[in-house]
This record gives sequence, C-alpha cells and structure tokens, in this order.
Amino acid sequence: MWHFTPPAPRRTSIADLPAEILTKILDTLLTSISLRPADPRRLADLCGPAPLSPGQDYARTLLNAAHVCAYWRAVACGAQQLWARLWPCEQDETYLEHAFARAGAAPLELRASGRWPDVDADALRRGAALVAELLARELHRVRVLDVDCSVENLLHEQQFAWPAAVEAPEMRELRVHGPLAVERVLWRGLRCPRLESLEVAHAADPAAWAAVERDLCPPTLRRLVVCKEEHRVSWGPQVVEPMFPLPEDLLALLRRLPNLESLAVNLPESRWNSYEQVVLPKLRDIHVIEGNANHEAFLHRLIVPSNTRLNVGERVFEVQPQHLKQAPPTLNVADFLGWSSVPPALQSLTLTFHGMGRTSLTGNIPGGEGVNVIQGAWPPELRAFAERCPAEGVRGLRLIDVRAYEDGYDDGRTLEAVYDLYKRLGDVEELVFGGKFASGDVERFIGKLADDAAMLPKLQTVRFDASFCLYSSAKPAMSRDDKCLLLFRDSVLSFREQRGSLRGVPVPALVFEPELK
Repeated sequence: MWHFTPPAPRRTSIADLPAEILTKILDTLLTSISLRPADPRRLADLCGPAPLSPGQDYARTLLNAAHVCAYWRAVACGAQQLWARLWPCEQDETYLEHAFARAGAAPLELRASGRWPDVDADALRRGAALVAELLARELHRVRVLDVDCSVENLLHEQQFAWPAAVEAPEMRELRVHGPLAVERVLWRGLRCPRLESLEVAHAADPAAWAAVERDLCPPTLRRLVVCKEEHRVSWGPQVVEPMFPLPEDLLALLRRLPNLESLAVNLPESRWNSYEQVVLPKLRDIHVIEGNANHEAFLHRLIVPSNTRLNVGERVFEVQPQHLKQAPPTLNVADFLGWSSVPPALQSLTLTFHGMGRTSLTGNIPGGEGVNVIQGAWPPELRAFAERCPAEGVRGLRLIDVRAYEDGYDDGRTLEAVYDLYKRLGDVEELVFGGKFASGDVERFIGKLADDAAMLPKLQTVRFDASFCLYSSAKPAMSRDDKCLLLFRDSVLSFREQRGSLRGVPVPALVFEPELK
C-alpha cells in the first residue's frame, strides 16, 4: 500500500524574513522601549536596581540588531526612521552622530529628559545645547518633541527663542512639561498646523494659554493633556499659582477640536461661568485627575460616544458590551456613568457615605460574589445608576454611615439621590443600618419609608447591626430615651423589645445587635 510521506518542514533562517516584516518587528520592539514608564523608580521595579534609560536601551538594542548578521544590518541601516529617534541627554555623542547620519531626511523624534539617575549635569547641559541646535536648524523635519522641565530651564538660561513666528509643518507630537509662564518665551511663536498630540502644563497668565490655543491646538489634534505641575511659577514680585485654562476656556477649546479622541485634564480651582454642553463625537478616552469640585461640573458638560472609556482618579467607567446595543450612540457623562456602572444582576446592595457628597455602592451578584458598583460617586452618578439599576432580585439593602455633614453636601442632594434608588428597589426584604448615624438622619430615613407606602413594599426585617451607633450633636447617645424608642411620625421602633411598626404596619422582624446601656 502506498503511504503519503509529508515533506520535512523547511528550515528557515532569519535571512529569509522579508525586509518589511523584519523592519516591522524592529520598529515594534524599539517603540515599546521608547514608550515604557518614564519614572525610573517604576522602571526599576520591572528591570532591577539599575535599569538603562530609554535612550540608552534604545541605542543598545538597535546597534545589537544591526550586528546580528549582514542581512539584519542592511535592513536596520536602511530603516531611516529607526535612527531618527534621538535622546540627546541620554545617548552617547558618537551614537548620536552615527544615528543622525543614518536618519537621512526622515522626520526627527527628539526626547530630552534629565530625570534619569545616570544623566549628570554635564550630559544634561550638552543635551540641551544639542536640542537647541537641532531645533534651530532642523525644526522643519521635527515630528516629535518631548522636553522636560530641567531641559527647558537650560534652554531658557541659554536664551533660546524662536523667531517672531515659526512653523513646524511636520510636528505631530509636542510635550512640554514646564510651566507656560509669562517669562517662558521659548514656546511663543511656535506654530504646529498639523499637531495631533499635545501635553502642556497649566499657565500662570492668560496670554500664555491664549498662545497655546492659537498656535498649538489645530483641528487635527487627536490627543490633549492639560495637567498641573507640582510647583509654583515665579511671576514678578510674588509667586502665582498656575490657574489657566479656566473651565470655560477649556470648554471653548474643546468645541474647536472635532477630531479629539483622548483627553486628560486636571482643572485648577475657579468659578464656572459657562453652562453650555460640548459634543465630542470621536472621543474614546477621558482621564480626569481629581482634586476639586470643578471636575464633576466639567464632566457633566460633556456629551461623549457610548463606547468611551472614562477614568476619574482611580475609578474606571465603561459601558459593558451587553449594554452597548441598548445605550444611545452618544451620552451625557451623567447618563454614561449610569450605564457604565450597571451590573447584569444584583442580590444585595451596600451604600456607604464618605462625606462631601460622595457615596459608594457595593453588592453581591448571584452566586454570592462581591462587586464594586460605584466608588466615590457624586449624586448625579447615583441618580443615573438608580434609573438603570437591575432592581428585580435585590433582596437586601445595607446603609453605612448615612448622616448629614456640617459642610452641607450630604443634606439634600445625596439623600434625595438615595431616595430615588429606594423607589426602584421593590423586592428588598431586609433593610440593614450600620456605622455611625446622627439621630435626626436615621429618623429621616425611616420617616421617608413612612411617607411613601410604595417604598420597599416587601420589607420583612429591619436590622441594626453591631456596628450601628446613634449619636447627636448635643451629646452622644445610643438611645433616645430610657425605653430605647425611635419615633417617626406613625412609625415606632423599640430596640429593647425588638419590635415595632412602619407606617402603622408591624415589622415582622426587628433586630438590634448593639449592646444597650
């Protein structure tokens, strides 16, 4: 019988790879090096106690690849864009000369940083001088410019400045870490008509920010980062906190950026003078660095696509895939937060008050697994969640530290948002109070149940767990009187006798776990 014998697998060598594939492999590898964490302390955790800086590692990897074999050398040396990525403060001068010659006419990528431990003062000064030389001579072909505070300070000391108006036609990415203060004329007059990515710090005067809006924010911009530097700006006889852009300035700018896909912002403290909403039709990613109440107001003035990813501090919001079909194509951020925080099903909910108007929701899904539903939510987020909460099946509701605060944030908006959530939870059988309650606030909560007969119609048990503590501003106390009663209009709860009624209807089970004195 004839048997088919498969041919032996053909052995391939690295020389058999097409030049296009090999170039792509090298480009991917080297790009990952250049985009790794910029903080040397974070990188040390990954690479050991003394990692190479990105510039040094990039140069070493590229030179090693060029020495693998004659074929790799020919491919690597012919890929001009690989040699056009320069770190003037970190790379050896001999390598820089070699790389610049190999780059030919390719667009340049300049990254100048003095944050690495092995970048000494002399190397930093030489790097800044080289950056100034390249910018003066080769600005027309610079594609990426990333300059940190230390290098910018040296450029400022060297009195480097552009002509009155100069264009960078190839510039696609600009990152300026230092303050755009009035004495920083370095970036005045630079115009980037095709810029796609911009990172800047807050400015200390309106003229500096106006220059950013005019010259560095064309309609082609796809990524914008506006952050607050951790230092103050010297301006005249006094020290001035960076405070620009104002919130309305930022909203006005966003209206002129129809192609924006990524936004990261840290808003300075200021008053809002604008209530108009802004539609960002192509936005895919928002990162808001929390710090003051401006961020809540800013977010709720944005209308974004439903598939946007939102980062607020350490919290991440995304509309789940199973909800995308039901969600509208674009959403106000308040509605977006509601859609993104909805789990498919819940068995119980725990609501915790944190003060300053913030609440968190955790829960258990079928099977008993715990989930974080909302962390540190503002009242609009809680109200948006209440509108889409999977109310059917929620059997238990637990309230922790529910009390009005002296700042007034919780007394009103937050409590009303909680009541809106109550109205959705028609299947709750057990209501649990835990943590520290002001006497007036626990009365308000149960009194609300007495006012609305439709609220929690299936309630069977009211439980005060062992962590429950009742206090008043006059004197801390566990009970209201010697009979340990709480009286709420037509509702009575007796802690000592562990019985009571809500709306005149007896509570089947009243459980009070703390020890009464």
